Amino acid sequence: MKMLYRTLPAILLLSLLSGCATLIPPDYDDPEVEVVGLRPLPSSGLEARFELSLRVVNPNPVGLDLQGIYYELYVEGSKLLSGASSNSAIIPAYGETTLAIEASASMLGSFTLIQKLLNEPPENGIGYVLKAKLSVANWPMAIRIQREGRIGQQKTPAVSSYERGPVTQGRL
Repeated sequence: MKMLYRTLPAILLLSLLSGCATLIPPDYDDPEVEVVGLRPLPSSGLEARFELSLRVVNPNPVGLDLQGIYYELYVEGSKLLSGASSNSAIIPAYGETTLAIEASASMLGSFTLIQKLLNEPPENGIGYVLKAKLSVANWPMAIRIQREGRIGQQKTPAVSSYERGPVTQGRL
């Protein structure tokens, strides 16, 4: 009887975990999230407010019932914007949706970033990191996405490995 009391919780836990695993499609890919617009809103105090437009692309054969989103935008390692929304949206299978979310920027953090950029201007564009956490209905856990890149990165000139040397006449 003691053996049953010890193994029963383990069996229940394993069946619960295997049940959650079947909720995720076997060919699942993380959604894409990208910033597509930024519009200033009236600010209050030392906080600037913006309306941020995020495009969410669903590359999966199952629609996503988005229940909420939280995101952070870092520029050159400094947190510039953050925001959250509990507005729900359906992102259709193999489809996309653009979400308008209010964002706030700390004036102090913005001044720190501006000072950093003025003192140490980046040579290869301005680096950014976008982190997003998507809460989806009937999904076992939140979907976390991170996208990195550089804004205004200059392309390096093509370097040829061919060097032109003096012309010599003769046979090879």
